[in-house]
Amino acid sequence: MTRHSLDLWPIDQSIQDDVSSIKDEKEDDNIRVFIPLDINREAVLRRIKMIITKYGEANEENELSFLLEIEAIVAQIEIYDQVWFARTVPPGKKHSVQGTDLIREVVAILKEISDGCAEIFPFELIDRLESEYGLNMDFKV
Repeated sequence: MTRHSLDLWPIDQSIQDDVSSIKDEKEDDNIRVFIPLDINREAVLRRIKMIITKYGEANEENELSFLLEIEAIVAQIEIYDQVWFARTVPPGKKHSVQGTDLIREVVAILKEISDGCAEIFPFELIDRLESEYGLNMDFKV
């Protein structure tokens, strides 16, 4: 999992002052973009479902594109998890309860993707997420 440098609380109006103090790159073609991104459970699940609807089944033709789009969402979940972890600091854990619950839902959705003879996606991603978030150790009785 990538550890991101992040602020733990939403940015307020003071961002304007901070942005104006940052010096631009000296390149002639430089463009600086600040993109707000809402990361919450519902938004993540909605984005995942939209990607799955776009591609349908995972097959040899689309698996790389499919994987890259889902991986972008996983990166957002990692940020979500790290912020919640820093806010709540669950004792003895590597991940927040919120992040783990969201990954559990995402893995369940990924397992429902129709297999159109894809070689690695979503199988390796599911294995990696289950291992990282300890989901393969969850035994339901």
